[in-house]
Amino acid sequence: MSENSPVPEESRSDEPQFGPWQVEQTVLREVSVAGSLTIGDVTQTTHIHLPPPPKTEPKRFTVPYLRNEFFTGRDTILTLLHDTLGQTGTAALSQAQAIHGLGGVGKTQTAVEYAYRYFQQESGYDWVLWVNASSLTLAGSFGAIATDLALPNYQENKLDENIATVKRWLATNDRWLLIFDNVDDPQAVQDFLPNTPNGRILITSRLPRLERLGVGRVIPLDTLDPEEAHEFLQRRTQRDSLDPAEQQALEALAQELGYLPLALEQAAAYIQTKGVSFAAYLRSYQQRPLQVLEKEQPQVGNYPASVATTWGINFEAVQASSPAAADVLRLSAFLAPDNIPYEILMLGKDHLGETLATALAEVAEDELVLPELLAELTGFVA
Repeated sequence: MSENSPVPEESRSDEPQFGPWQVEQTVLREVSVAGSLTIGDVTQTTHIHLPPPPKTEPKRFTVPYLRNEFFTGRDTILTLLHDTLGQTGTAALSQAQAIHGLGGVGKTQTAVEYAYRYFQQESGYDWVLWVNASSLTLAGSFGAIATDLALPNYQENKLDENIATVKRWLATNDRWLLIFDNVDDPQAVQDFLPNTPNGRILITSRLPRLERLGVGRVIPLDTLDPEEAHEFLQRRTQRDSLDPAEQQALEALAQELGYLPLALEQAAAYIQTKGVSFAAYLRSYQQRPLQVLEKEQPQVGNYPASVATTWGINFEAVQASSPAAADVLRLSAFLAPDNIPYEILMLGKDHLGETLATALAEVAEDELVLPELLAELTGFVA
């Protein structure tokens, strides 16, 4: 077509004609954003369709820890726990259950293993939801479940609205396990408990009394059995076979550490990392127990602190709550690790310092004085 050729009839229009690049600039997406482009006295509208944010899929398993490949023993506890809770969707013995024990005894690890073991099992749970339940993190951790489950408007809602949304979800869904880990204030946790028994609740705590949370009788978690401790040390250090001398040293070390999982982990982590023998570590530990144990921090098991730090926190809490109870703890540490007769406190109170003597002044007239004093200890470390 020449420069002076007439425009075909079907192409004529009162509207300005544009080149092919001007006809339409449309990006096929889902969300439309209008804009304009001005060329001389011609304005062309361009529609750009942007994609929506990706849809968040709900998480069915929110345990924040990996499964511990070195987890050893506790089969009896895990079976008892599951039998006591009962299968969801059936007449359960209890909606809530709890395990309690010393700091470093492996409460969190046992809850983690239980969650992995029974998640999406026929007799288990379709949803496992985890709450860091210490008083400092409780509300935020519970409210974050709204994000994990991608509940409506979780991004716009305030914390209290998300908490209410989570409670509604728990009330209208079943086959869930809600884990409150490290409960230190049962009264604070009460506000977060769902009122319907559609799912199950597992609590870990150092506190031996949790009736306020609907747990009539908690399951005590003790230190490992000697055989379990021996197995753990050998597996954790990856020593497939030991000669008699090393086997004897391993068993002696486990006993020295009181079969406490946290202490066993710290010792095993050092032995594995440094490549030393059980016998060498044992000899050094017997000379300087705490210093040697603190040479290595726990590497597996999700322990938040070492033995020294864990027990330091316990002691500070006891000291703040009851200086007299702290003196009892010091006295107990001085004596042999056997049952301590009450008579030592009752008859020897005048020789145990002013604080303890004052606290026990009326012990002869009121037999409740001593149990109340000791309760300050069991509330933290029983």
